[in-house]
Amino acid sequence: MLMLLFLVSLILRIPYFIEYPVFRSDEIYENIWARMILVEKKILLTNTVPFIGSLYNYLALIPYAVLRASWSPRLLVLFTGSLTVIILYLLVEKIFDKKLALLSTILLVFSPPHILIASRVAWSASLSPFFLICSIYLMVNALEKDLIKYWFLAGLFIGLTLQSHPSTIASYVGLIIGLLYYYRDLSFLKRIFVKTRFFFILLGFTIGYLNMIIYNVFVDPFGSIEYVFQAKWTGVSSGLTLPEYLRRISFLFIEYFSMYPSGIPVITLPYYLNQPLFYIYSATFILLFITAILCSREARLLAIYLLTTILILGIGTRGAMAFNIFGFAWGPHYLVPLIPLSTILLGIGLRNVYNKIRDLKLGSVLEKIIAVFMVFMVILWPYLNFYGILVFMDKNNYTNNLFLKPIHVIKEEYSGVPVFIIYSDLKKNPALSLFHYISVLEELNVYPRISFKTISDLRYLLRLNNSTELKKYIMDWMRKSFIEYYREVKDNGCGLLVVDPSEPSNKTRSMLEYFNLTIIGEYIVDVNNKPVYKIIVVRLKD
Repeated sequence: MLMLLFLVSLILRIPYFIEYPVFRSDEIYENIWARMILVEKKILLTNTVPFIGSLYNYLALIPYAVLRASWSPRLLVLFTGSLTVIILYLLVEKIFDKKLALLSTILLVFSPPHILIASRVAWSASLSPFFLICSIYLMVNALEKDLIKYWFLAGLFIGLTLQSHPSTIASYVGLIIGLLYYYRDLSFLKRIFVKTRFFFILLGFTIGYLNMIIYNVFVDPFGSIEYVFQAKWTGVSSGLTLPEYLRRISFLFIEYFSMYPSGIPVITLPYYLNQPLFYIYSATFILLFITAILCSREARLLAIYLLTTILILGIGTRGAMAFNIFGFAWGPHYLVPLIPLSTILLGIGLRNVYNKIRDLKLGSVLEKIIAVFMVFMVILWPYLNFYGILVFMDKNNYTNNLFLKPIHVIKEEYSGVPVFIIYSDLKKNPALSLFHYISVLEELNVYPRISFKTISDLRYLLRLNNSTELKKYIMDWMRKSFIEYYREVKDNGCGLLVVDPSEPSNKTRSMLEYFNLTIIGEYIVDVNNKPVYKIIVVRLKD
């Protein structure tokens, strides 16, 4: 049964996993960071931001070292996303029974947000649901069996979970508050804080979080905490007023609910509001939640966990969408850890509603029709919506093929030829920076060179928030890189430039003239006849 669930989960997650969602720069950035371990033999303690551990970078290195492709780290999250299904089954079976375990895991297998974000986006936060559910399962075993190995492993996986993303702290606080309601006293906490048990939890946690402890104690004391308060995208980097907090909470609840039909939250709502089935789905979803909460104490624990976690996340996150180059959002990575336990809540609701329908004695045929309809609305209808989005994106070329196909052509027809990416403003055309990062992972002979030092310098300047120094650094970096690129063009006889579709501008033409280069070919890469970037072939003038 477990192997079948794993295989079905894997099969449902494989279609378009390379092509969609479109890479966002921070996904590629984390994988370049992993590449630095392989190429420059760096020992990394943190990820690209110092409040996330380097665990993901080392794990992503495994598929990348074998395939050397920009998409290969997605195989890691494809695997852990499917493995999460197995751990969820074991957890629900232990706490409830096999029927609810099967129902909950089927809900997770078909869950659009879990497929889109936790099983496709190759970055550290996508590992959070897997490590979180593992830590919960191990803690349940520890409380039940009281064996040292479970206390140690529970602590280890808590450390790994926090290393994957610090927003999971909200989930652990939510779970503790939910358990305080469930037990109505501190008995479960007293069991954990017995001296010997707590020692092994702490030992496991120390090992699981060791690199971050070393970084924050010896390398940059409290550097992770300091960076959380400095990074502009975090909720704690600016003053929090009551109206702002209420806005964030409202946004988070909308994100949480709206991510279930297709994985893409908020931005798809105008489309769904014109669909009658969306209202039926919404009513069914809410009915299942309410029924579960009214009928089950365990469901109330889960509801308290969800509510508390979202309320805490409202402090740490800004409550805003993060877009890729086409404007389509990945989805809220900080809400994805909630999905596995949410499916238990939905599963409890489905079972309770079906039992109540049977109590009405409507007849076996009608009972089965209602049951099938509910299953269709909460399991199959969202997945079909999600798959429809994948097909739409593929048809309109809103996929990673926008980059991967031209790069494949460059590898085939211009093997070893130097490629230079000309851009000065990342916001003006983010496609150019994405092409740059992807080319690094695809091992093109690409300029400007990206090294560990370059990334560290840029991160330091971004941390200082000094736009003048940052711009100066980028211009110097570009200038030195172009001189190196030009030397290679002279050796090869030709080179490639990747530029904004409006290029070459007078400035670029003057630069080519100065370096005695001439254009011998231009190729525009477009989406639905809208130019995105241009590849120019240049050679030395005769």
